[in-house]
Amino acid sequence: MGKRLIGILVVFIALGIGIPAVGGVQLGDVDHGGTVDVSAASPPATNGTTPVDPESERVSVLIVFENGTAREAATFPDRDVSVTGGHDVDFMPVLYANVPTEAIEAIERRPDVQAVYQDSKVSNPDDAVASETTLRSQSGGQVTPWGVDRIDAPEANGVLDDAAKANVTVAVLDTGIDYTHADLNASVSWGANFTDGVDEVGLPTAMDDNGHGTAAAGVIAAADDDHGVVGVAPGVELYAMKVVNKNGRGRMSWLISGIEAAIDGEDGELATADDADVLSMSLGGPVGNDGLADVIDYASDHAVVVSSAGNGGDGATDTNDVTYPAKYPGAIAVAATNQSDQTTTWSAEGNEVELAAPGHAIRTTWPDGEIVISGTSFAAPHVSGVAALVIAQDVADGTRDLSEMAVRNRLQNATLDIESSGIDLRSGHGLLLADDAVGVDSVSVTNFSVVNLSPGEKAVTTGETVDVSATVVNVGDAAGSQTVSLTRNGSIVDETTATLSAGETTTVTFAGVFGGLGPGTYAYGVQTANDSQTATLSVGSPPNFTVTALSPESISLAGGESFDVSATIENTGEQEGTQSVALTVDGRETSSRTVSLEPGETRTVTFADVSTADFEQGEYAYRVGTANDSRTGALTIADRWFRASVPDRVVPGENATIPYTLTNAGDSAVGDASFVVAAEQNGTDVSPSVGWKSDGLAAGASWTTNVTLAVDRDFDGEVVHVNATGQLGGERTSVNATIPVTETDVELHAPERITTTPGSSMNVSYTLENTGTTKPSAGGIFVASTTGPLSVNGSKARFLGFQAPVPATGESVGHSFTIDVPESTPPGTYRIAGQGVLGTEIDDWANTTVVVTEGLDRFDQNEPAGEIGFQDVLDAIGAYNEGETVGGSPVTFQDVLDVIGAYNSGS
Repeated sequence: MGKRLIGILVVFIALGIGIPAVGGVQLGDVDHGGTVDVSAASPPATNGTTPVDPESERVSVLIVFENGTAREAATFPDRDVSVTGGHDVDFMPVLYANVPTEAIEAIERRPDVQAVYQDSKVSNPDDAVASETTLRSQSGGQVTPWGVDRIDAPEANGVLDDAAKANVTVAVLDTGIDYTHADLNASVSWGANFTDGVDEVGLPTAMDDNGHGTAAAGVIAAADDDHGVVGVAPGVELYAMKVVNKNGRGRMSWLISGIEAAIDGEDGELATADDADVLSMSLGGPVGNDGLADVIDYASDHAVVVSSAGNGGDGATDTNDVTYPAKYPGAIAVAATNQSDQTTTWSAEGNEVELAAPGHAIRTTWPDGEIVISGTSFAAPHVSGVAALVIAQDVADGTRDLSEMAVRNRLQNATLDIESSGIDLRSGHGLLLADDAVGVDSVSVTNFSVVNLSPGEKAVTTGETVDVSATVVNVGDAAGSQTVSLTRNGSIVDETTATLSAGETTTVTFAGVFGGLGPGTYAYGVQTANDSQTATLSVGSPPNFTVTALSPESISLAGGESFDVSATIENTGEQEGTQSVALTVDGRETSSRTVSLEPGETRTVTFADVSTADFEQGEYAYRVGTANDSRTGALTIADRWFRASVPDRVVPGENATIPYTLTNAGDSAVGDASFVVAAEQNGTDVSPSVGWKSDGLAAGASWTTNVTLAVDRDFDGEVVHVNATGQLGGERTSVNATIPVTETDVELHAPERITTTPGSSMNVSYTLENTGTTKPSAGGIFVASTTGPLSVNGSKARFLGFQAPVPATGESVGHSFTIDVPESTPPGTYRIAGQGVLGTEIDDWANTTVVVTEGLDRFDQNEPAGEIGFQDVLDAIGAYNEGETVGGSPVTFQDVLDVIGAYNSGS
């Protein structure tokens, strides 16, 4: 294949590979603004080795010997050491082994052993490409990605012979390559798999089941044909070296074996015609170690090493963010640039940065299609491709003349100075240009790249419109104008014109489009003469919430009782949706639930403890409905002559009172009036359990008995069931109560009545008492509502656990709210509703009646209401002596005399 004596190693794998002894290696492959981040790190080192899981008794390690002879002679008679491989690694005297953790220190002390390193694991984050735009089944003309065009790769390829390029082999050490991909299948000729103990050669074993390796390969060598994308060096041969598994995890031993296999080539012999010319990897980590250094040193003896600089850049050049192995002198550290020829904010900075290449929003191959992806790992393959072109030009005459350092110097000199003048810490020598590397003069042209297609993958309903936008960047070196088109299924829907200077960016928007599409799946996109981006638009019928069942379909109960009703809701539409499901009784909405359903999803909605207290005796219809459908049931409410006032809740260890009332609504007295009450569960009791009125009940009269419900402190049920039967004149009826049990309880106290005048402000004081047996972590005192023109001056809430402490059991906390009464407030009666909350659900309410009056009526603050009482006189005198206000106005001596006079006259 026209091989050289000294090859090129271009390092490129965006997967963090930890190679410990003093630290781990991680891969940093993506910016922090919606692009891929494939970084992982090994744990810190201990005693010269990477720490071992304390729960593990054995660990996989790499034992590096002083030389090959020591390796071949090595035995471990006194140690339970299981050698798993490494004998066939020629460039490093290493053995892969599984050893007891306690044996590591002894092995390190052996005179024939140089070092012991843990066979470190690598991993990719689960969301590595979650935010990227995946473009499937692309059709139409071929697209030249902006990065390939920006470095003038098409011009460089134009002066190179295809046969010469075919004599250059690039081995991609990654997750394998999809060798069936239409843009790669003609280039991928051989592969190997060293993951998960496979250790096999051949293309089938090296199939990419992750995607990352295919993306790297596409940047390097995607075919120059009539579809898909084109790479930097189309036509070069590719080896697929699978050293990372489908989960994005690998080991150092896998990497070493991959390097060995690639350098030796398919025949397994070093320095033969099938050796790889380029090894393409990218390793990144914050700490280096001797094991990693040995690997890179050996590689640099055979090649020029090119490594992604890393994605840990912080924007500051006074901190060095370059990762290993890019830090090693034998490696070319590559930074990433964007469409404006600037290094990205996340690209690592440091004095080891040698070259820069496009790494933001790179369009490349992906299994079954394409992807737009970012990272310094996708800057490095641009350099890999240019290095391959330089080699192809060198061997075109059948002779290799350039040394590895000469190739490296050629790349350094073929750059555009960006960032700071000269060699800088962000871009090194500058942006690599392929045409300069092979000696071609570039021609000034416009090149309109399309990035950031929005909204990307999108699902809408019929009739719904979409705003489509994309960023258009002139990555060429000449100003110009181009038509920017909106497409649907390959046809132009709308067009506009963009005029841009070199490097200029604009956002093109097509607003309110696609509203007339019927149900189906469409490919939409934005294209220029040079580039395009597409995504999928799914149009479906709108959500349709159908009420498929109602249970029960009829209900009979006595007035005041509560009932439960359930309905089954199914979304029979083609889109996800959210709707309100409402229960109405006699046309009045009693409660509602918000429900979200995927297409075809079903959910049961239950309305529990629906009260009939506001309904008279009679026949009613109840209905459960959505925006699309409803079902109706029949409700019969009978006369309620036996009632119970059921408490909201009961606290274990405390008592609750349940008043039961018998009412004789007839025209004559009855002699039989009684009731029986029972609590069903163990740990609960009622007293009295039986009541009777020996003298009967007169017509129109009522008889109320307070029944005490006691719940044991150790009661562990969620509710208490109390059932009662009343008897009146030979008729019987039942009242069944279900009372929630909670250890949290609260009482809110507030003034029942306040008298004031228009134009005043008053303080309403609330006291929240913890009447439960626990102290929740939070709570609050709130003014829930005010009537008329009354309003709260300031905050309507006092949060407990944040602004004030939560009271302990039996303790209280208070807070006052200022209520403004506008000057225009008419005299009358208004209401303030206060709410006290402990925990998340337990609350109590307190209502305050506000009487707005004029004149002396403002002193009527106490009972009886409607006249000045003795307590009102005392309060007026006290307010005068203290200089206080009443009803929003200062109290004068004349006011005191007038109040005394009103009391004496009984007014």
